[in-house]
Amino acid sequence: MSSGPEYTEVEQPFIDQLIQMGWKYTTGNLDHPTGSGRESFREVLIRDDLEKALRRINLDREGRPWLDDDRITQAVNAVPGRVVRGGRGRSVRDARWRERAVWSAQRNALRKSRVESC
Repeated sequence: MSSGPEYTEVEQPFIDQLIQMGWKYTTGNLDHPTGSGRESFREVLIRDDLEKALRRINLDREGRPWLDDDRITQAVNAVPGRVVRGGRGRSVRDARWRERAVWSAQRNALRKSRVESC
C-alpha cells in the first residue's frame, strides 16, 4: 500500500465505500496469492466467493436455492477471469463484460431448467 495522495484521496475512500456497501475487502499478501483466495496473481476471479454469491442471490420464492451444482459451475465457468493479462499496455476485459457473461449464463441455465421441467 501507498500513503501518497492517490491512495489517500482515491483508493482508500473507494475501498471504504465498497465495504460500507457490503463488499468483502481482503488485503492479501504481495508474495502469496492464496491469501486472497487465488492460486495465482493472474487470477482476477475469486471462484469460491462467486459460487457462494450465486447460491445466496438465486433463491426461489420460498427462499430455497434453485440452481444446482452443475448450473453454478456452468455460470462460474462462463465468467472470463481465471487468467488475464495485466500490467502496463495490456488490456483486461472490463467488469461490465464479465457481469453480462454471468447474467447470460444464469439466463441460459434458467431456460434450460424451464425446458427440462416441461
